[in-house]
Amino acid sequence: MNILGVITARGNSKGVKNKNIKPLAGKPTIYYTIEAAKKSKLLTRLVCSTEDSKIAEITKSYGVEVIKRPKALACDTARIDDVLRHTVKFLEKRDKFTTDIVVLLYANIPIRKEGIIDKTISEFIKFNPDCVMTVSDIGQFHPNWLLKVEDEKRIDLYSPTTIYRRQDLPKYYYNDGSVVAVKKEALMKNDGISLYPAFGKDIRAIIQSQHETIEIDNEYDYFLAESILNTRGKNEEI
Repeated sequence: MNILGVITARGNSKGVKNKNIKPLAGKPTIYYTIEAAKKSKLLTRLVCSTEDSKIAEITKSYGVEVIKRPKALACDTARIDDVLRHTVKFLEKRDKFTTDIVVLLYANIPIRKEGIIDKTISEFIKFNPDCVMTVSDIGQFHPNWLLKVEDEKRIDLYSPTTIYRRQDLPKYYYNDGSVVAVKKEALMKNDGISLYPAFGKDIRAIIQSQHETIEIDNEYDYFLAESILNTRGKNEEI
């Protein structure tokens, strides 16, 4: 079984400029995803998909193969499932490399739980679904408690509720982006449909605690990730 790890790293980031290679606790952000992937015992091959020459240069310096991404797949409206399909097709055409499972690893996630990549792959191998992805509890940002701000800044509930205690709220989760493992057949078959269905019908979850994964999308995320990375080694609980 060929298990392909794909690090996705677009150059034209908006929230944090050059977030995928911005120095973070002394290393470029993408370094932490590369190191996590290299610790995997189950990945058959690891590549990085990018259109950016600087990202490509840094990625190669850490010994990771780079697949040049077309500009059309590096714009703001490009879809990550299309990026994965391009990578799979490219390797099949150039190297005759047949992929069975594609493992998506975002470059802007420097904080991942130790061993989470192989745990996700193992879950996939055990149950053979279309997809396994890591998810986290949404916590206080629950749809039952969301607010709408109407005209003249009038606040209204997004969804009326009689639940007042957090402990009584139904459990909701979000895809935290740490790891997504998808069956190649499901990925290729579902081209052109909305994102989660593009990963197939049978999607399983690896449930994580909040903050076991930190994705850098803004300056606060960057500050939080750097604080944690700088503190690791000083406090075993972090």
